[in-house]
Amino acid sequence: MDTAKETTILIKFSPTLEKLLGEIKENIEGENGTAKGILKVCPTRWTVRASCFGRIKENYAALLQEWDLCLQGKKLDAEVRGRMLGCQAHMNKFDFFFGLNLGAILYLYTDNLSKALQAKKMSAMNAKRLGGLTKRSLLDLRSDEKFARFYEDVLKESEKHESLAEPVLPRKRGVPDRYMKQELGYLTTLKHRKATTGRSVFKP
Repeated sequence: MDTAKETTILIKFSPTLEKLLGEIKENIEGENGTAKGILKVCPTRWTVRASCFGRIKENYAALLQEWDLCLQGKKLDAEVRGRMLGCQAHMNKFDFFFGLNLGAILYLYTDNLSKALQAKKMSAMNAKRLGGLTKRSLLDLRSDEKFARFYEDVLKESEKHESLAEPVLPRKRGVPDRYMKQELGYLTTLKHRKATTGRSVFKP
């Protein structure tokens, strides 16, 4: 969320960068391109988060190219350069790309629920029913079958971006001493869930 917000701030508050993004999109997609501009991630507007994430997804290649072009120049303010470097570094990680895709789906459900609950004629009974439907839909996304399909889709989408790193397993770490305990005269440790594949790392 922080990187997405920082990205939108850099683009939306700079007419020069926003214009450059439009030019890059035209070069990538041509005149008949369908990708729209970036939307601001506003903390007080709870019903546009899915749209914000979706716009960043649509403009992902153009944003990566824009960071490269801007960072090659020498006329950037030190603070702006540092913020661009941070956005570029995060956007080149699979973790961020996966989180962006996951957030776009999850927020789609919650944003729709928020919009429905703001209806003038919404009753308490209907609100409870809609909340239950949203909860069941979100729980259904956690099933092994659907998550595997989603993960494969994200992997396939990530291959379109050459600079994007591949998913890697986290470094194995020992169990902290505070988790060690003595039982029945034997020293035992709490077993941590060990990830054997990249997919198992990201599954909630």
